[in-house]
Amino acid sequence: MTLVGKILVFLNLVFSLVVGAFAVMDYTARTHWADYATKLKSQNEVLRASSESARKENDRLIQERQELVAQMTKEGARVAPEVKGLPDIQLIVRALITALENRNTELNQVKTSLSTQRDEMKKATDQIARYRTMEEAYKSLVNTRQGDAGVMRQQLKDEQDKNFKLVNEMNELRDTAVNATIQSRTLKERNTQLEDALRKAQTDLAQAKTMGARSSGVAGVNPPPENIEGLVRRVDRDNLVSLSLGSDAGLARGQTMEVFRFGTSPKYVGRIKIVEVYQTSSVGVPMGKLMTPIQVGDRVASRIVGGY
Repeated sequence: MTLVGKILVFLNLVFSLVVGAFAVMDYTARTHWADYATKLKSQNEVLRASSESARKENDRLIQERQELVAQMTKEGARVAPEVKGLPDIQLIVRALITALENRNTELNQVKTSLSTQRDEMKKATDQIARYRTMEEAYKSLVNTRQGDAGVMRQQLKDEQDKNFKLVNEMNELRDTAVNATIQSRTLKERNTQLEDALRKAQTDLAQAKTMGARSSGVAGVNPPPENIEGLVRRVDRDNLVSLSLGSDAGLARGQTMEVFRFGTSPKYVGRIKIVEVYQTSSVGVPMGKLMTPIQVGDRVASRIVGGY
């Protein structure tokens, strides 16, 4: 029962009591008018005072009710906007109860959702903890593997350095062996060429000696007094032969030089006569018929090696 109902019941009770009292007083007055006149008057005054007090209390309660309705409307508007403008407190209370029930339903749903989210968060936290434990284990394993990898890298580097050193030594040995083989073949071929050249030179020398013996009395043969040797630097189209010898070697104009050739095919070429002499060079012309054309690099000498 609401407060207003209680107040109304109380007022009805008061009025009932008053009416009963009036009835009793009337009865008493009718039966005992004289004895209770004074008492009835005093009771009437008491009742009037009580009635006035009850009226004031009723007005106060009505005012409080109105204030309570206004306050409930004001406060309830924040919870349930639909209570605004409702004339009756019972409607306001019902609307507030409905709004509160809805809010409780929503709150229960939120609590359920929060509980579910808490459970999920706990599961996620436990899973994260497991992941972190696994991560620490993996980190430890990775550090161990990295240490092992570092040792293996160092070992591999040492082995690579050893292999590289061995490869270099093998390459050097192979190069040395190849060079030795090449030098051996070259020396062998050179030895063969020198042997052939020596035999050819001996043959040409014998021929040259024979020709020299035949031409010992030929006019125009005038070798330098000292045995000197040089090279042919250039051969011009006019058969002018430039030599690497000059006056500093004792060569003079009019003297003769013998020309011969070494190499794979050593041979005697012929004789030239010096027509121009400089300090470090000279120019000559062929005398008579040459065995073969003079070439750059041919050697010249006062006499044929082996005697003239």
